[in-house]
Order: sequence, then C-alpha cells, then structure tokens
Amino acid sequence: MKRILPIGGHKNVLLFLHSGILLALTLLPLLLMRGTEHSSPAWGREPPFTEYHFKRLGVRLSFPSAWRVNLQPYTGEEVYYTIMAAGEGATMLVQGWKIKDLKGFIDTSLLSAPSIDAVSVLPYASGGYSGYFLAYRQHVSEKKVFVREILLRTGEGRVTRFVLIMGEELHEEEERILHRVVESFRQAVSFRPLYG
Repeated sequence: MKRILPIGGHKNVLLFLHSGILLALTLLPLLLMRGTEHSSPAWGREPPFTEYHFKRLGVRLSFPSAWRVNLQPYTGEEVYYTIMAAGEGATMLVQGWKIKDLKGFIDTSLLSAPSIDAVSVLPYASGGYSGYFLAYRQHVSEKKVFVREILLRTGEGRVTRFVLIMGEELHEEEERILHRVVESFRQAVSFRPLYG
C-alpha cells in the first residue's frame, strides 16, 4: 500500500533531518542507560510494512503498518547546538534553537506528537528570560518516560531548550536539578551558531 504525503519545499528536508536527529539524541541515551537486557525486541516474524512516498523530497520509506508516521511541518525552527548530560536514571539536553513563534512551536511540534500525553504547559521565567515549563509523559519502546522541558526566549528569534528525561519514575530531585541548571544559564551577547 502506498501513501502520498504532500509536503512543501526544501526546508522540510531540514526539519525532517533535525527531527530525526533530535529524536535519536533524546531517546538513545535513555535506552542505553536502561541496559541491554530487554532493549532488543524478539522478532518472531517480520511485521507488515507500508510504503510512504514523500514526493517533493524524492524519498520513499517503508515503516511497519502499525506505526504512526507523521511528518512535522517546517515552521522556521533550526537547531544550533545540543549539549547532552546524563546521570543515574536521567538524561538532560540543552539546545540552542532558532524559533520565531515559541508558543506556536509548542502547540504544533511538541503537543501534537502522538507519543506524548499528560501535558502541562505553564509560564516560566528565570535569569531575565521568559518562556514555558512543560511536563509530560512520552511513550518510548512500550514504556512511559517522564519528561520536563523548559523553553526560554534568550534573544531575538532564539530559544534555549532544557529537556530532562527521567525514565519510568518521576523523581523530584532530578526536577530540582533541572531548575538549578536553568538558573545557572548565561549566554554570551555574541552568540553564533556552531555551524553554517
């Protein structure tokens, strides 16, 4: 079965690549920290696949038919850098983004993801920056992980994103660490992307 998904422009390629890279960076450390005892599924037989044709990208991909496939629309975001830190039972990412409409980004990109539920979005401010605090659960490999995010406007069109992934249990200690990391954040006036 073929599905044709209309998408527009070369900018969608960048978002598609960024989304894949971000998903891998977000989930890989968590899965690695969980050990390998249960990390590889036993494939008794190959599941049926469905082919997806992204015409404007010139890309065809096949995914298991039971999977949900979503192409996120490009709304002007770019990731400038990712800093990753991991501790026992938790992984944290700090990312510099170019995002013009932060609330729109949260509504269309984060909150619309099918693997996310139990979402809470609250205003947040720290160190002269303002933005949002997000608390949600994300389904990863048949498990639910607790995630906390703080997204702060840190310049014209710039957002710094702090992501804390805590695994299957919610720990207040790690959440306090997230707030302390955010409070320690300082940005040089001459911020520039590391590439491009």
